[in-house]
Amino acid sequence: NAINITTVHDFTYELFRSGLRQKMHTWQKYAAIRHSAAVVCISENTKRDLMRLMPDVQESKIHVIYNGVSDVYHKLLTQPEPEKLPFPAGSYVVFIGRRDEYKNFWLTANAIAHTHWNLLVIGSQLTPREQKKMQAIMPASQYKCLSRVSDESLNLYYNHAAALVYPSSYEGFGLPVLEAQRSCCPVIAYNASSIPEIIGETPLLMKELTEKELADKLSLLNNTELINSVKSEGIKNSNKFSWERMANDYSALYEDLSRA
Repeated sequence: NAINITTVHDFTYELFRSGLRQKMHTWQKYAAIRHSAAVVCISENTKRDLMRLMPDVQESKIHVIYNGVSDVYHKLLTQPEPEKLPFPAGSYVVFIGRRDEYKNFWLTANAIAHTHWNLLVIGSQLTPREQKKMQAIMPASQYKCLSRVSDESLNLYYNHAAALVYPSSYEGFGLPVLEAQRSCCPVIAYNASSIPEIIGETPLLMKELTEKELADKLSLLNNTELINSVKSEGIKNSNKFSWERMANDYSALYEDLSRA
């Protein structure tokens, strides 16, 4: 007789996976949603996906509660020791996360290869196949891959990067976008899924998933006045999201359900 609440982050398995793991994941997720008194989605985009994939679920029991962003991410006021950075400050862009097809890592790598920017990859180590492919795209001195990076180190890398490049075609939320913005780092992202509602107004949104479009956005990083404005607006936007606000919204939902 417990009151069940299910939080849905995304529908990655339903949209991009197949096989037994996908079937089991989807069966468990759908069963949990259908037997819940309330369902929390972490973005309006995830809510739209839920309603499209599960039209039998009543919209009235779906609530959107956004994630927050940690205060670990913030603008640094001091210059770091050079050896603590993977490349000279301002000479690199960051790609973070998984490298599934929909994350468009190889589009990023190919676009960067034709520029003067260095590429910092944060995520799992490159596989031998990926290393071979990278060596064919750009010289080894132009990229580095780091894994198991602490929040403090990531904040440092964001602060001194030219941009976070995040051209994912699907996100349930897109937390790295806010972490980068809070760290005074411009964000180049693709205008799709949850990204438009999370990132706020910015001239760095890609309209198309092409190397040329990404290269055009990378060229804007040389416009000092524009980028200073992007950094300022990014900090303002990220401040709209907090874990305290998320906790308060959950508490209010629990209290409402307990009185029902």
